Amino acid sequence: MNAAEWWDNVRSCAKELQTARAELYVLEKYGKASSGGSGCKGGVGDPTCSQALEIHHARLKLEAAAGYCSAVLNDAHTALDRLSHMTEPRTACVMRLYYIDGIESRQIAERLCLTRRRVNQIKADALQLCDDVGMVHMIRGWSYES
Repeated sequence: MNAAEWWDNVRSCAKELQTARAELYVLEKYGKASSGGSGCKGGVGDPTCSQALEIHHARLKLEAAAGYCSAVLNDAHTALDRLSHMTEPRTACVMRLYYIDGIESRQIAERLCLTRRRVNQIKADALQLCDDVGMVHMIRGWSYES
């Protein structure tokens, strides 16, 4: 897996985790529109049962996403920390905004007072550096044992 694929996986994980959190929040806060009286068994019963089941399934989805995605995002933050020491701090900022926060290049450019072309160049340079160094080293560091 090259750096671009790894960072795309980070972006997917961040989005999956954000979506799962949002779904659970909406279900817990607002519930679901009434199911017209159909409950848990055979379409008869308490309509809140289906809502409770949806909340339960949303929690399970969030737990599943959190398990894998939290580890991936922790690795991404480690890689960003190393990247900030190897390049200008703005590079790590652009990478975080795009891959972890899910913000598009145009919006990053506006926030950082850059052109979209420059934002894309910063990302491309960072990905090349990650490929050159190796993602394993960006995440796990270097062993100094001989």
